[in-house]
Amino acid sequence: MVETQKLEQLQVRVQNVDMQLVHFTGATAEQMRIAKEAGCSVSLTPLTELRVGYGITQLGDYLESGMPVGLGIDSNSLAGVADLFS
Repeated sequence: MVETQKLEQLQVRVQNVDMQLVHFTGATAEQMRIAKEAGCSVSLTPLTELRVGYGITQLGDYLESGMPVGLGIDSNSLAGVADLFS
């Protein structure tokens, strides 16, 4: 898979560098493993991802991978509301 190959190349470049992956939605278990081993964290924007048609963010998969996970909102125009928990 091309995306996994690119992520493996990125892994070599980002080790020991703080990097947060934003919109890492739909990552496979293998891609999450590679990102975690590279020391990356992830920021997910579930309201935006749902509104633009990516579906429901599988938060449990990211938490199980052991990656540090943050939640965010892109903007009111994409998320529809600035309150993630309303």
